[in-house]
Amino acid sequence: MFETENALLSSLIKPWIAGAIEHVGSTAVVGLAVKPVIDIMVGVQSLQSSRAAIKVLTDKGHCYTPYKTERFVNLHLRLEPIIYTWYPSTVLCGRSV
Repeated sequence: MFETENALLSSLIKPWIAGAIEHVGSTAVVGLAVKPVIDIMVGVQSLQSSRAAIKVLTDKGHCYTPYKTERFVNLHLRLEPIIYTWYPSTVLCGRSV
């Protein structure tokens, strides 16, 4: 499933990608018992410059949540500055696949 999402994200948000698209979280560990949730982190230059990616992603079925949501999704996508510092307003999108 990650490979499919990686290919989709590579084309959808290409203008904002400044680092790697990484499969992170428990589902990235082979053989580990996990929840059915794929966690993906994408390196971007800055959160501000990647805000336009939200509309592109929501137009393709992702739902934007500023940080937490009560809605269950089985794909979590996080855009993170490539020079990492914790930002409470990290761009998070999710979608059911």
